[in-house]
Amino acid sequence: MKNAQISASSSGLNLTIIGPGGTDYRVVGFVSGNDITLSEPTPGNLTVDASGNQMTGIINGWDNAKITLHKQ
Repeated sequence: MKNAQISASSSGLNLTIIGPGGTDYRVVGFVSGNDITLSEPTPGNLTVDASGNQMTGIINGWDNAKITLHKQ
Protein backbone atom coordinates (compact mmCIF):
# COMPACT_ATOMS: atom_id res chain seq x y z
CA MET A 1 0.00 0.00 0.00
CA LYS A 2 1.36 3.38 -0.93
CA ASN A 3 0.05 5.94 1.50
CA ALA A 4 -0.17 9.72 1.31
CA GLN A 5 -1.24 11.63 4.41
CA ILE A 6 -2.55 15.18 4.45
CA SER A 7 -3.50 16.40 7.96
CA ALA A 8 -5.89 13.97 9.66
CA SER A 9 -7.16 12.29 6.50
CA SER A 10 -5.32 9.59 4.64
CA SER A 11 -5.77 8.28 1.15
CA GLY A 12 -3.79 5.42 -0.24
CA LEU A 13 -3.38 3.92 -3.67
CA ASN A 14 -2.67 0.45 -4.97
CA LEU A 15 -3.60 -1.87 -2.13
CA THR A 16 -3.44 -5.24 -3.86
CA ILE A 17 -5.31 -8.20 -2.49
CA ILE A 18 -3.18 -11.17 -3.53
CA GLY A 19 -4.85 -14.49 -4.19
CA PRO A 20 -7.32 -15.94 -6.65
CA GLY A 21 -8.69 -13.01 -8.61
CA GLY A 22 -6.39 -10.47 -6.87
CA THR A 23 -7.75 -6.96 -7.37
CA ASP A 24 -6.35 -3.44 -6.89
CA TYR A 25 -8.42 -1.21 -4.59
CA ARG A 26 -8.26 2.49 -3.76
CA VAL A 27 -8.12 2.84 0.01
CA VAL A 28 -9.61 5.79 1.92
CA GLY A 29 -9.26 6.27 5.66
CA PHE A 30 -8.66 8.66 8.53
CA VAL A 31 -5.69 8.84 10.89
CA SER A 32 -5.88 9.62 14.60
CA GLY A 33 -2.67 9.00 16.55
CA ASN A 34 -1.65 5.40 15.84
CA ASP A 35 -5.12 4.37 14.60
CA ILE A 36 -6.34 4.27 11.02
CA THR A 37 -10.06 3.95 10.35
CA LEU A 38 -10.76 2.74 6.81
CA SER A 39 -13.94 3.81 5.04
CA GLU A 40 -13.38 2.54 1.48
CA PRO A 41 -13.43 0.05 -0.15
CA THR A 42 -14.77 -1.48 3.08
CA PRO A 43 -14.78 -0.44 6.76
CA GLY A 44 -11.91 -1.50 8.96
CA ASN A 45 -9.48 -0.47 11.68
CA LEU A 46 -5.69 -0.67 11.75
CA THR A 47 -3.27 0.21 14.56
CA VAL A 48 0.40 1.06 14.06
CA ASP A 49 2.65 -0.67 16.61
CA ALA A 50 5.12 1.20 18.83
CA SER A 51 8.02 0.58 16.43
CA GLY A 52 6.12 2.18 13.54
CA ASN A 53 7.04 -0.77 11.32
CA GLN A 54 3.80 -2.77 11.44
CA MET A 55 0.04 -2.23 11.26
CA THR A 56 -2.50 -4.81 12.37
CA GLY A 57 -6.26 -4.81 12.33
CA ILE A 58 -9.51 -6.16 10.96
CA ILE A 59 -11.19 -5.44 7.63
CA ASN A 60 -14.88 -5.76 8.44
CA GLY A 61 -16.32 -6.20 4.95
CA TRP A 62 -14.05 -9.11 4.03
CA ASP A 63 -15.36 -11.68 6.53
CA ASN A 64 -13.64 -9.80 9.38
CA ALA A 65 -10.23 -10.58 7.85
CA LYS A 66 -7.33 -10.11 10.27
CA ILE A 67 -4.43 -8.41 8.49
CA THR A 68 -0.87 -7.43 9.27
CA LEU A 69 1.11 -4.99 7.13
CA HIS A 70 4.90 -4.70 7.49
CA LYS A 71 7.09 -1.82 6.38
CA GLN A 72 9.65 -2.92 3.78
